[in-house]
Amino acid sequence: MFEFIETVEKRAETLKSKEQILGKSLYQPFTDANSGARKIMAATQLEHALPLYESEVAIVQTGYEIRYGDYSSAIIKTDSPIEIVGKISKFSKLPNHHYYLIIRNMETNELDMIERKSYKYSMETYGHLYDNATLDSLDIGYEVPKNTIIRKSTSTDEYLNRMDGVNLNTIHMACDITKEDGMWLSESGRRKLASPLFKRVTRSLNDNDIFLDLMGENGSYKSFPNIGEEIKNGMLCAIRREQSDNALFTQSVSQLKRPMMSDDKYTIKDGVVADITINCNNPAILKEKHTNAQVLEYYNDWIRCITEIVSVVNRAREKYDITKLAYTLDKFYVNCKRELAGVQFMDEKVYGGSYIEFMIIERNLPSVGDKITNRYGGKGVISKITRDDLMPRTADTNEVVDLIMNSCTCVNRINPGQAHEMSLTHISRLLIDFMRTNVLSTAECMNMIVIFLSYCSVEEASSMAEYFNNLEEEDKDVFVQQVIDDGFIQMSIKPMSESMTQDKIAEIYREFNWIHQRPMLTPLIGSTGKVRYVYSRRPMVFGKMYIYRLKQYAEEKHSITSLSSTNLRGENSRSKLNKNYKALHQATPVRFGYMEVDDMNHIGTEYVMETLMIHSLSPQARRLVENMYKDNPYDINIELDADSKNRSAEQVNVYLKAIGYKLVFTKRKKTSIAPFTVPLMQYQKPLQDIFKIVSADENFDIDKWIEFCNDAHTIAKEYPFTLEPITIDEEI
Repeated sequence: MFEFIETVEKRAETLKSKEQILGKSLYQPFTDANSGARKIMAATQLEHALPLYESEVAIVQTGYEIRYGDYSSAIIKTDSPIEIVGKISKFSKLPNHHYYLIIRNMETNELDMIERKSYKYSMETYGHLYDNATLDSLDIGYEVPKNTIIRKSTSTDEYLNRMDGVNLNTIHMACDITKEDGMWLSESGRRKLASPLFKRVTRSLNDNDIFLDLMGENGSYKSFPNIGEEIKNGMLCAIRREQSDNALFTQSVSQLKRPMMSDDKYTIKDGVVADITINCNNPAILKEKHTNAQVLEYYNDWIRCITEIVSVVNRAREKYDITKLAYTLDKFYVNCKRELAGVQFMDEKVYGGSYIEFMIIERNLPSVGDKITNRYGGKGVISKITRDDLMPRTADTNEVVDLIMNSCTCVNRINPGQAHEMSLTHISRLLIDFMRTNVLSTAECMNMIVIFLSYCSVEEASSMAEYFNNLEEEDKDVFVQQVIDDGFIQMSIKPMSESMTQDKIAEIYREFNWIHQRPMLTPLIGSTGKVRYVYSRRPMVFGKMYIYRLKQYAEEKHSITSLSSTNLRGENSRSKLNKNYKALHQATPVRFGYMEVDDMNHIGTEYVMETLMIHSLSPQARRLVENMYKDNPYDINIELDADSKNRSAEQVNVYLKAIGYKLVFTKRKKTSIAPFTVPLMQYQKPLQDIFKIVSADENFDIDKWIEFCNDAHTIAKEYPFTLEPITIDEEI
């Protein structure tokens, strides 16, 4: 035990700062002001952050965001100086959309490959987008130095700081919409939180499958959107099984443009086609049918691509006398040669058809039910999305509120860090507004910024002051004007060493005593339907808070079903059509739990029971639901009869039978029993008299006795005396 303490103390002496004891909490500002439970939650939520299209750097940073970028697998650097020896496009009509760079390591004389794509697909609908600006600037013959960043995620800035969210104008307000974990979002805030979702649609094509002509115009046969085109009308493509009996009807020109009920329809709400991959074991079939014209075009383009790859690699090996290929290129090179040689590809089993894969990127906007969070474990559910003209706004600058959170979140969750962030961004914004009046010189503006930052981070304030003093006069004006144009003062506050407290924020308010809470305007809809704005009852802190989305979005959990179908065992069948993109929504019955029943009890328990019967495992219970449609709709009385059975219980009996046991259910007729009543009793004998009786015991503590024993029945049991009850007619 003593050795352990000594080891810890010795290790603590090597720490140069408090931040060295933190892990993922380095991403959380004011971490010493938040509870341990919220630190753990924030660290977990960071792993579930959904990448955004237009993410921003946080206004209040910890200074360690760049460390996350340094270790990110989404940032690709050159390990050695390389030379570009080949560039082959996957799609000839879009040469810079998706291509392969064949590179030579100038230190080891080894050939390798870089695949340029606009995205990285992980699993399900998740992934991230790439910034390929550097990669697109390279061409054949270019030499790239070591440690050059050639590709990075769009969730990092030019300095490789990690960016997960956006800075939203936020206020705290208690109302019915924000109760519990509800968050009220504006339409502009919703657009800022747009995320890319990746839909991977695959299909094996048999020889008798026909692509429908859903998008053809002017005599052209077009079955699906081309690369870079958007999906229209929620339909990616449709495939019909060829049948010779009705071919004259189903394969007519008009019918090939109309999906039938028996066709396989691949439905996606919206999105852009980012990639198409086609493998074929029988190219002759693609050439025979005119319905495969578009598929054949992409397949021929792919054969052209891999032919060029093999040719470029062979020439480079001969030119540079290369004997070794990197693993990535070697594997791809061998597969290209196998495909050109006619070797069939594997997809679970060898067959004579084709395989097509679409990658769709959807610009997904958050909806009601989606989860968002701040960096302090303040997770919440979007409860309402409102147009900007119906959101509160500032009375002085007419700025729209993007997000409304419950005013109790800081107290209940013990994470005042979010209040610190809002207070600092609120103060910094009012400082900027004052500078915009042009009553201060450049030096005075900079002095105000440094004074403000000195309360937040002495290190940042001194560094900025030193940097500013070394600038030329013209550059000083540009620097301050840039801060004013940004509309905020960037802060880098170490999460523990530079702690923030309410007392320190109060000092900032005293330093700038002309800064107060801002008056707000709230919208009211009058009797005429027109919106008018009135002043709020009290001014508010109106600041920026860094918000990001979580992977749990409502669309993924949404399910629609009527009288659910059942399988051979009488259970509600699960539908996978939505996961295979053959239906827009899930059709799997949602299991009712305690929370669902409690939530629906407000409409009446009988309606909840009827709903449960619709989705019941008892076939007889589901049949009885027909009474709702056949009998008098104003006098519905559904009762389980003697024939009602539970299929789950029958299945359990089958398993028990193998070990010699059996479940037996005995049905008993219910009888009405009067509720148990107890007459209220009022004791006429004062308790003080009782205390005098019991106090005869010298060891008896009256105070403790009063504290732990307030029941007159207990008193009577321990110290008998006469009770004179008065019966009251009221029953309890």
